Amino acid sequence: MKKLASLGCALAVLASASVAQAATITFDNIVATWSNGVPAANVTYSGNGTAAASANWGIPAVIAGTQSGYDFVAAAVPFDVFIPPNPSNEFDLGTFTHRNQPIAAGSSVTGVRLTVSTDVKVDGISQGTKNFVFDFLHNETDNGAAPCADGGQNGVGVNANGCADQVTFVYNTLSDNFDVGGVVYTLNLAGFQVGGQTVNDFWTKESANNSAVLRGVAIERRLVVPEPASMLLLGAGLAGFAARRRRQ
Repeated sequence: MKKLASLGCALAVLASASVAQAATITFDNIVATWSNGVPAANVTYSGNGTAAASANWGIPAVIAGTQSGYDFVAAAVPFDVFIPPNPSNEFDLGTFTHRNQPIAAGSSVTGVRLTVSTDVKVDGISQGTKNFVFDFLHNETDNGAAPCADGGQNGVGVNANGCADQVTFVYNTLSDNFDVGGVVYTLNLAGFQVGGQTVNDFWTKESANNSAVLRGVAIERRLVVPEPASMLLLGAGLAGFAARRRRQ
């Protein structure tokens, strides 16, 4: 009986500790800033510092056509996220759109940086405005390849208008932290939500505006895989871009 009583006490202590660690994180006033486009000369920005910001490149091939680029539109705020679990359950951070439109002049990019700034409260106590940084890597594929870069057939599905382009992202260690019960947390991206599924890369149809929901998670900073190779990846993309230019 004593052993059972001791086990009961231990479970009670663990349950109490779990409840004590539970926290509500509130995100509010989300704004976006695009920057660090590669190559820099190709990219212009609009709406930076607002809830709807864009990075733009190339001269449209169609008269009065849409310029190519990336858009971010923040989700409605405020909203709450709960810890545990760690990482938290996924939530909608905003909508990402790749305007994958034909370019008559200029060229594409290999990457652009998105900084999401938001007010953070933990259990109702403000921790100020925090900046979370993500590098979006752009793979401008060969439209005429067979098979396409995604392994699919040219002219079918997402490759219906020529081979789809690929967008991925990496967490940047410039991102800020916030404190949850003495533990350091940050905001990371879980992926692109496409067709009800969260995926790591987003394949985008040519001559179309392609949208996906960016899904976020609150996660303990030590659990985020460091991505110091972010700029190396951008550099590799730039090298690939140069190679394509030489082939053209």
